[in-house]
Amino acid sequence: LRYYCEVLKMNLAVFTSSRGFVFLEKGTNLTKYERDSWSDVREPLQAIEAICNFQNPEIPAIFVLPYLDLYFAAPSPDPYLVSALRTLFNRPPGRSTAILAGRWRNIPDEIGDFPVMDLPLPGPMEIGRFLEKSLPRDQKEKDSRLVEELVGLPLSVVEQVIAEASVAGEKAEWREFFQEKRLSYLEQHFRGALEFHHPGLTLDDVGGYRALKEHIRKRKTVFQEGASSLLKGILLTGFPGTGKSTLAKAIAGSLDLPLVRLNVSMLYSSFVGVSEARMDEVLRTLEAFSGRGMVLWLDEYEKMFASDREGRTDGGVGSRVSAIFLHWISERKPPGLYLVATANSLNLEPALWRRGRFEQVFWLDPPAREERLEILGIILKRRGMNPENIDLALIAQKTEMFVGAELENLVDTVLVESKSRGLEPNTLVFLDCLKDQAPQIRLFEESFQEARDSVLRFAALANSTDLKESRLATVRVLKPRKEDSR
Repeated sequence: LRYYCEVLKMNLAVFTSSRGFVFLEKGTNLTKYERDSWSDVREPLQAIEAICNFQNPEIPAIFVLPYLDLYFAAPSPDPYLVSALRTLFNRPPGRSTAILAGRWRNIPDEIGDFPVMDLPLPGPMEIGRFLEKSLPRDQKEKDSRLVEELVGLPLSVVEQVIAEASVAGEKAEWREFFQEKRLSYLEQHFRGALEFHHPGLTLDDVGGYRALKEHIRKRKTVFQEGASSLLKGILLTGFPGTGKSTLAKAIAGSLDLPLVRLNVSMLYSSFVGVSEARMDEVLRTLEAFSGRGMVLWLDEYEKMFASDREGRTDGGVGSRVSAIFLHWISERKPPGLYLVATANSLNLEPALWRRGRFEQVFWLDPPAREERLEILGIILKRRGMNPENIDLALIAQKTEMFVGAELENLVDTVLVESKSRGLEPNTLVFLDCLKDQAPQIRLFEESFQEARDSVLRFAALANSTDLKESRLATVRVLKPRKEDSR
C-alpha cells in the first residue's frame, strides 16, 4: 500500500486506538492542520464515521482499519459497529478507499458484500527484494542463502531480525542467527502450536519395522528426483510404546528434512472464530515454510481431532478446525510437505485417515524375537554398554511381547541396579530385573487383538511380513480362548 500510494501520490492513513489516524504517505491537497485533526480520532466507531464524512473529491486517500476483527471475536459484536461498517461499505464511490486489515474469519452478513483479498505470507521473491534494500554490502553475495532462512516470517519481523543481526555477532554467522530467530519467533507466536525438532537420528538407529523402512527408502528416492508432489504421508498406529514418536523423528532424519510437530490443542480459544483463524494462520505459515521440504508430525492424532460422538461439547469448534485441516491437506498442502501422523488408536472419523489423506496406514506390532535382539543391541550401544557380558539372545527370548519403550526401561533399570551393586551389567542382572517387569500388553490382550485384527483389514504391517503369522500366534497364546482349552 505504501508503494502504491507513493507512486500515485495518494494519502495513506492507518488507524490505531492509541494514536488515531497516522499518515504514512502524505499525498497532495491535504494540509498539516487537516492531517493533525485526524489524530484526535481514537475510537473505532469515530474512525468509521470520520471516513464516511470524508467526501472531498480532490483529496485521494486510503484509510486502513487494522485489528477491527478483534471486536467481532466476542459472542455478540457491537451492533453500532456493525451498522457503521455497513454504512461505510455502502456509501457512494469516491476517491477515498477504506480497507479492513486483520484475521477476519467470520464477517457478519449485515455488513454487506465487499471485495475480500486473502494475502499469503511473503515468499522468496518479496523477501529477496526487501533484503536487497536492507542488507549491508558485504552480505549481498549471501543473499540467496539468507532468503531461505527468512521464508515464513512477516516482513516486519524480517526487518527486526536484520536489525538485530547488524548489532549482534559476526557477519559470517548471519545464516545461523536467522535460523535461530525464525524458529524462536514461530514457536513464540503460535504459543506452542508449532514445535521445531532436530531429529538427530535416522531409521538406521531404530530396530525392526523393516516393511516401514523400505516404504520410506522408496519415498526418499522420490524426494531426490523432485517428484515430492506425488507423496502425501503415512499414519502410524499401534500399542503405546511401540516407537511411533521415535519413528516420526527417524523418518525426518532419513529423508533429510526438518521436523515440525503440530499441536492443535494449543490453537483453541474460548472466543468465537479465533480457533479457526489460528489454524488457518498456522497452515499458511507451514505453506511458506515448506518450500525446501519438511516433515509435519501430527502427534496423538486421535486426540487432535476427536470424534463428536465422544461427547465433546465445544459448540462445533473442533469440527470446524478439523474441516479446515482436511481441506488443506486435500487442496492446499504444498508438494514438499510430508505428513507423519501417530495414533494409539483409530477412533476417528473415517475421513481423517482414509486413503488419499495418507498414502498408507501402518500398524506397529510389538517386536518379535529377532527384532527385540536388534533393538536391545541399539539401546546398549546408545547407553555405551559392553554387550560381551550379556546374552542378548536369551534376554530377547525372555522379553516376549515387550515393546520398545519397555525394553529401553529394562536396560535403564539394569544400569541402575548394576551401579548400586558395583557390578558391570551382565546377564544375571538382566534376569533379576526381569522378575519385576512384565509387558503391559498382557493386561489388554483381548482389546489389543481386536484392535489389531480390525486395523489390519485396512492397514499394512510395519514389521517384516515374514514374522506376521508367528506374532499372531504369540499374541493369542497369552490367554487361550475357551474353545481352545477344551
